[in-house]
Amino acid sequence: MNVDEIRAKLVAERNELAERVRKIEARIQRSEKPLEQDFAEQAVEQENDEVLDALDQVGRKELESIEAAIKRIDEGTYGSCVQCGGEVSAERLKVIPYADKCRKCAS
Repeated sequence: MNVDEIRAKLVAERNELAERVRKIEARIQRSEKPLEQDFAEQAVEQENDEVLDALDQVGRKELESIEAAIKRIDEGTYGSCVQCGGEVSAERLKVIPYADKCRKCAS
């Protein structure tokens, strides 16, 4: 896979993930449905909100990683470890296309 294909894949992944994060945020903010009146239901909804908040944080972190990878592609540094400057293996990038560290520095 060439760099243009990787970039296109990352952009598509970024767009999909951004939409998921947007939906999670809307659900947390209760923009579509207010909190239930029943206290037991409120407790369940608040527990669900904690899970959604954690998913939101994970999604935002992944979005940042994808954005950084797209920037590295645009700057011509994609595939170089941000820590040691060595090469990030093609196998690693195939599994995690936004990986920014070689296997050694990542461990």
